[in-house]
Amino acid sequence: GIPRPDVTLILKTTPQLSWKMAPHVSDKIKKAKRAACLGTRKRDIHDRDISHLARALDSYLFAARQFPKEFRVVECMDGGRLLSIEEVWKRVQSTLRSVPALRNRFRDRGMKR
Repeated sequence: GIPRPDVTLILKTTPQLSWKMAPHVSDKIKKAKRAACLGTRKRDIHDRDISHLARALDSYLFAARQFPKEFRVVECMDGGRLLSIEEVWKRVQSTLRSVPALRNRFRDRGMKR
């Protein structure tokens, strides 16, 4: 069968920030794939609709409330400001350490970025 993930992390921002950041892809491979699919458009059909982004966020947060062992929310903003990559990574590490199935995996090796 298909392996079941130990946990799914939801990196939470706001729909507004997601909408603003959607056209700004820095990874060269992702940028090329995006250009191949979108042509000159900056946003795909989902990114164009901020209400869709809000509903998607609500759905993920609902899943996290309904299935707290399977879904964990990592807050990526503080006071309306996007946290640094380093701060988000610290929060991801902390969240992963709180998952019983993962605790022993990372205890000896540590988690490096």
